[in-house]
Amino acid sequence: MIRKSLLIIIASLLLLVEPRVILAYDAVEPPLRQLDINRATLEELRSLPIEEQDALTLYEYREYTSYFKSIYDIRKLPGFDQRKFDRIKPLIEILPVKEMDEEIARMNAIYYRIEEWAAQEGTNEGLIDIWIDQAKDPINVNTATITDLMNLQNVSPVDALAIVQQRQRTSGLRSRQDLGRVPGISDWGYRNARNFLRYSEPDKGLEFHGDYQFRLYNTPLFSDFDQLLNEGEVRWWDRLGLDNASPATIHKVRMRWGQKIRAGFMAYRGLGEELPLTDVKMGHTSLFTTRTFPTVKRFVGIENQQLGPLHLDRLYLGNYMVTIGQGLVMENTDFFKPRKSGFSWDKRLDGIVGDLSRTEEFALDGIAMQASFWKLRGLFFFSWDKKDVILNADSTANSYIIMTPKVENKILSEAGYLPMRDVLREKTWGGNLRYSPWLGTHLGFTFYESIYDRPFIPKLSTVTDRRDKTTAADSEYLNSFESPHGSAGAEEWWDDYRRVYGVDFQTICKNISLQGEYAILDKGRNFDRQVELDGNPQALVLSAYTQYNNLNILGIYRNYDVAYDNPYCRAFSNYQRLKRTIFEDEFYMTNPLYAMVFDNSAQPQAEEGFYVTSRYRVSQAFTPQLEFDLWKRKADNAQHMRVVAKIDYQPIYPVRLQLRQNYLYRDEDNTLTATSFKNIDTRLRLRLRISGYDELETIYVTGYTRWPPRPRLIDNVEPDGNNPSTGNATSPSEALGISMTHNFNDRLKLRAFFGIYDGFFWNFEDSEFVVLDGESYRYWFSVSDRISDRLALRFKYTIDQMRAQSYIDTRNFNDPFGSDPEGSNVRDENRSYRLQIDYSW
Repeated sequence: MIRKSLLIIIASLLLLVEPRVILAYDAVEPPLRQLDINRATLEELRSLPIEEQDALTLYEYREYTSYFKSIYDIRKLPGFDQRKFDRIKPLIEILPVKEMDEEIARMNAIYYRIEEWAAQEGTNEGLIDIWIDQAKDPINVNTATITDLMNLQNVSPVDALAIVQQRQRTSGLRSRQDLGRVPGISDWGYRNARNFLRYSEPDKGLEFHGDYQFRLYNTPLFSDFDQLLNEGEVRWWDRLGLDNASPATIHKVRMRWGQKIRAGFMAYRGLGEELPLTDVKMGHTSLFTTRTFPTVKRFVGIENQQLGPLHLDRLYLGNYMVTIGQGLVMENTDFFKPRKSGFSWDKRLDGIVGDLSRTEEFALDGIAMQASFWKLRGLFFFSWDKKDVILNADSTANSYIIMTPKVENKILSEAGYLPMRDVLREKTWGGNLRYSPWLGTHLGFTFYESIYDRPFIPKLSTVTDRRDKTTAADSEYLNSFESPHGSAGAEEWWDDYRRVYGVDFQTICKNISLQGEYAILDKGRNFDRQVELDGNPQALVLSAYTQYNNLNILGIYRNYDVAYDNPYCRAFSNYQRLKRTIFEDEFYMTNPLYAMVFDNSAQPQAEEGFYVTSRYRVSQAFTPQLEFDLWKRKADNAQHMRVVAKIDYQPIYPVRLQLRQNYLYRDEDNTLTATSFKNIDTRLRLRLRISGYDELETIYVTGYTRWPPRPRLIDNVEPDGNNPSTGNATSPSEALGISMTHNFNDRLKLRAFFGIYDGFFWNFEDSEFVVLDGESYRYWFSVSDRISDRLALRFKYTIDQMRAQSYIDTRNFNDPFGSDPEGSNVRDENRSYRLQIDYSW
């Protein structure tokens, strides 16, 4: 009895002195002020007596699902049992919050990504629109198809399959934590996929949302275009008034009703383009004349509709984009992207989507539909549009041409040239049927046909009168597509066509993805002719991809016949079509504008080669990456090799060092092509991250391009077969720049750059990719201001000051020339601006 009483007294004393000795971790003293978890930062949530993952669960539920209405909402979250709930209950409180629109809340959470996407254009413009919409209104991970997941930025086929398999094994994914625990998903795939996914159907119905974007800029054309437009007797630069060019202007509106209905409108005028006069008619009666934008696009689409056993994936009227397989048969864009693999940053959207990109020449305008039934997926499209082409003297079509800027037919006629704008009518129709025997595997069959009101006949005499300057590389043009009937006297429709057939496949097994596509261009002369392999140009792409959590490897083999002239092919290649042909030399063209056939070519060059790239995250501080490409240009058998090594090193958190070494080589031992070269380029970036996400960055670039000896530059050429040591040509380049980023707050940001370059220099500036050549000082600054939750403004101003130069012609067609300068101490200065306004509702 005494012992029992003594134990009770001791226990009571311990409770008075230190209650935690008895109650340990489960009893927590209420703080002087409780934490409002509807407003707490992630760091404040981490201060609660819970695990790191639990704090993240609270934060992500509040940010991406809903504010807490009751303290007992926490009990419903995964990982919060009764004991854990009782532990934090005295420490927290729930104060009411006026809930903002869900899309605005998501924009606030990942605005840094949306801001980056919204400023991009060109090759990924169609994809960017989709990603922005999905970031604001995510797709349900538990109902998304494997194709939907593969279309997300930086989500690999292996990641997509792992997600679908995990949701089949379980009752579905309920949170980001479930997504992060998916077996087989890479860290890179998880961190990108989470921005586009939700884990249940939204409570709201078909809410109406949209985005408006306005861009105004006068960024100068690349130096190659400056030279082209100043060539010849016509001097298009002066005729088009490009010294005081009208700025490029874009108006773009995207609208959506939930995830069921989408619509869009875009009006675009390129730099230096006029607003042409257009007759507004009712029937055959002209009502009035007005000025319109050269490029106008619009669409309306229906998505995700269940029609009995048939699932209507997408149905679009108006302008749309179609991408199938590896882009070997069909991918309609005006923009060429080197080494477009379909992986990582080089995504290729599979299927159809509304098109508000700046693509005009290869835009499709009509109807497109994609539907699924059982293990089948069908895709069909039809388009009727006008195209820009070079005309031969007999009014036949010579070649497609993408003009920059677009020159109206009236101006061409005044200069004595045949019209090129909208002179070819094209009907294009086709489709793809895909069978998926099991998850992650499919086999597809693709076909399309284009029918023209003019036959295509590639006549070299139309574009140049210097046939003596052609080389073996020009066989790529000489083997261009020629219409089967090849006559201007053929019937208006159906007699002049181009048909392409293809087979594509993909299979994913564990952490390996294999895919490929084979295509054939049918050159038959009868409508009912059977497809034959012999005599018909062919093309093939095969690729293999494997990934681990910190390592991925991609290998690609491609082989395209020289005569595989498919204008809608955008498959993997290093160079664009007509590289090294006479089209590179605008001074040999009968009209300098014809050189744009190469300069703006979107088709891949006829190549055969193997490409491999790998990225290995050794540690959080050290990530090397390697690219190796060995290929042959089919037109003249010129061998090429490209090696790029990258190192990303972060010794301590604020400091990041990035080194890029590039080596590009063309074989000297080729009797068909005498012009070999070696290019070496080194780029070093040093980034210092400061508080508040501010950043300082320094970039240094050095390199050179070396050609074989060219003695004609200093003396008459002696055809003795020797390689004199004099006349060697090396073009060095060097650049140095420093930039800074300062965030005044989470809505207002300033970026600035100063640099000097000598020679060839390319760089990413804020939201623009620029290619420069010369000796200049360069300054720019940009201001990004998110004025409100729905309105954002972005402005960039650039000054490029050329250093003083003197121009002396030392040679005149291989004969010595006087040394009197054409210009002494010539200076030039270019100023440009870019304004962008984005509004969401």
